[in-house]
Amino acid sequence: MRTLAARNEGPPKLRITGLIDGHNLLELEASLKELAEEASSLGIRLEFNLVSEPVSPLLLTTENLNLREGEALFVNSIMHLHKFVKESRGSLKAILQAIKKLNPTLLTVVEQDANHNGPFFLGRFIESLHYYSAIFDSLEATYEGSNRIERHERADQWRRQLSRAGFQVMGLKCMSQARMMLSVYGIDGYTLATEKGCLLLGWKGRPLMLASAWQVHNLFPS
Repeated sequence: MRTLAARNEGPPKLRITGLIDGHNLLELEASLKELAEEASSLGIRLEFNLVSEPVSPLLLTTENLNLREGEALFVNSIMHLHKFVKESRGSLKAILQAIKKLNPTLLTVVEQDANHNGPFFLGRFIESLHYYSAIFDSLEATYEGSNRIERHERADQWRRQLSRAGFQVMGLKCMSQARMMLSVYGIDGYTLATEKGCLLLGWKGRPLMLASAWQVHNLFPS
């Protein structure tokens, strides 16, 4: 926006059309507010058009997106097009053809450079190992010190930390409800277990998430 505001012919009117199906609206609204404030400080007239429908070729039309004659259209896709690479070949092609019909001035694409769509599971698995090992290696080089806030720990450590802070665990009595909710997904492999008052959700026996309830531990009850 700073580059646009510095044009010899003056700052233009900028309109952002966001396809927001499935997005967190509260976070999005906060981001848009900051963007609007920055645009205003630069003298740019900024307008938003939010579309909360699933992306499809039928949605990507001049009428549905409220495109106007004489506008320079820029289409920006960040980590989105890969969702249309399906076994039924043609889904991505239909999306790209619909974008082409809009005659954009520019289409920008950001995607992972990885082959996670091979025909065999073993090949995809090996490719994933190489890809994500590189991701974690890069994180090790840049994601340490006080800036590292993602510090997940196992259930035993959470129990120790909460107990030391003066809390005592209250056993959860919701196993039957949890199993019923899990059955709605109809997927074999998810497991539920209880351990020392904690409810553990796992995949094929490997705990992934824990849920627990705690009360303040009064050593000297009145």
